[in-house]
Amino acid sequence: MTKVIISNCYFWTIMEMTGIQVNLKRQIIDESFEHGMVDNGVLFATIDDHQFSYFILDKARNKAVVLKDYHILMGSGKSAEFFQTVFASDDILRNYNPAKKVLAIQTNACALTPDPLFSRENMRDGLSLVSRLKHSDIVYSDFLPIANTHLTYSIPFEFNSAISTYFSGASLVNALSSFIEIHLMNNKHRQYPAVMVNVRKHTMDVVVCKGNELLFCNSFEHQTGEDFIYYLLYVMEQLQLNPDVHQVIVFGEIERNSSAWLIAQKYIRYLMLGDKPENFEYAYGFDQLLPSQYHFLFSQILCV
Repeated sequence: MTKVIISNCYFWTIMEMTGIQVNLKRQIIDESFEHGMVDNGVLFATIDDHQFSYFILDKARNKAVVLKDYHILMGSGKSAEFFQTVFASDDILRNYNPAKKVLAIQTNACALTPDPLFSRENMRDGLSLVSRLKHSDIVYSDFLPIANTHLTYSIPFEFNSAISTYFSGASLVNALSSFIEIHLMNNKHRQYPAVMVNVRKHTMDVVVCKGNELLFCNSFEHQTGEDFIYYLLYVMEQLQLNPDVHQVIVFGEIERNSSAWLIAQKYIRYLMLGDKPENFEYAYGFDQLLPSQYHFLFSQILCV
């Protein structure tokens, strides 16, 4: 059996200058990576204000061999100083040279535009209609072929500069893009609408699709289980979906004993935790994770 380093880590990285405080909550490192046997690795990372996670895929074996999950306790993951803090304590990020890097940004400042209506020259103006932008913000757009639509989003200038420094050469995407695409593909033969929810700290991303048609996509801030079920039922009501009939699949930072899950069970008959993507294998040690955990992160496999 392959040996791995598995730990739920609770150490603090504090930098007085930046005011960033980070907790390495979990790490899984396969023995093959420890012994330098992963030469053709791809590093996938996701980041938002509260969390930074990454995993490394061994392309030769199509297997995930490293996972690290940082929770941000003070400051913001989308600040210019954040990477300085994490790179100072993470030997893998500093020293490992992957064949490819993908960094997925999780941000609520985004908008979907069907391809026939999309104009790259005007995408900033379009995004400003639904999000408050600073003049210095950098605007990007991902094309989602299966939905024939563009996801436009913004990144602060200082954070964009930090990405260029610490993730030089990385492919930059919005994490929601892969989440939408993977579920449009997974549900393309379904005749009835399905509701997918990704839970982050204080944020829930809701995607509804029918077959490979995207019916709804939005993110909501939530603090309590009551907030969670309120927004979920609101979306279902707007789309005329019956909580006693239509399936709701939940991913991300949620467990069966959480207040959000327990209250949702009272209103949603077909509520279930989702599975991890099956596009690749997982090293021994990843089985300690709930199948629904890190779904945003693992979905980035679509980017290669």
